[in-house]
Amino acid sequence: MNLREVDEESFDDDPMAYVHLDLEGSESDTRRRAASDLVRGLVEHFAQQVTEIFGRYIQSFLEGYAKDFKQNWKAKDTALYLITSLCAKGVHQQSGIISLNEFVPLVDLFNGHILTDLQAPVDGAIHPIVKVDCIKFVMIFRTQLPNIKDLIPVLISHLGSTSPAVYTYASICIEKVLTTRVEEKFL
Repeated sequence: MNLREVDEESFDDDPMAYVHLDLEGSESDTRRRAASDLVRGLVEHFAQQVTEIFGRYIQSFLEGYAKDFKQNWKAKDTALYLITSLCAKGVHQQSGIISLNEFVPLVDLFNGHILTDLQAPVDGAIHPIVKVDCIKFVMIFRTQLPNIKDLIPVLISHLGSTSPAVYTYASICIEKVLTTRVEEKFL
């Protein structure tokens, strides 16, 4: 699930291709997507055991990131990709996640590891790929996070990023949050 050098190069050299490939869905056959599908398949049959095993890896990645977030940003990227793979049991394009792995403390992970990076200065403080990962997390889990509307100003601030991928993800996320309906009501 680690980010490959070619993915980093794509992020820097052709950010729109990176965004398209990342958000495209199952039509895209990447190594990361295959690993994610494997984890989702394991969760489907052995949710508690798989969550405990991968939870230790996630914890290790997040601890590495906390020790030196400038050098270990790839650890956070891997952790967030793994969290998404563990959590998302059912995904709907219009409303995001429709079924969650009940063994993952999603809101605690958001409050402890996503929100602070989103609230950090838009450019320079956090690696742009980690910013994109955090924005994507909000986009995917928008119906599961409390007070999602309170994040709109934070997301709007990311529209001013110098990174095309960051401001593209921010704009897509804002659109998804504003147009998501839950029980015939907008979020």
